[in-house]
Amino acid sequence: METRSIPTAITDLPHADLLRLLPDIVHRMIIHHGLWFAEVRHQMGLEKAMSALGKCFEASLKVQMKRLSETLKFDLVDGMPRAIATLPK
Repeated sequence: METRSIPTAITDLPHADLLRLLPDIVHRMIIHHGLWFAEVRHQMGLEKAMSALGKCFEASLKVQMKRLSETLKFDLVDGMPRAIATLPK
């Protein structure tokens, strides 16, 4: 029986696992945002939830991009991945 060591850092993951990690991260962020929004709408109503969503998105996008760029080792340009920021219009 083959034994696999448990990765302690993202850089320890096999390549195939790394390829599956990004969609998983994005999926989890979408679910988290959706559940958060649904609860705020339930507690405060749609108008306040929409206002909170706008403020939350602006603040959290900066944090999310910074964390992703550090984890996946890509550069940011004005808070967006260089690969996206440098695309032609």
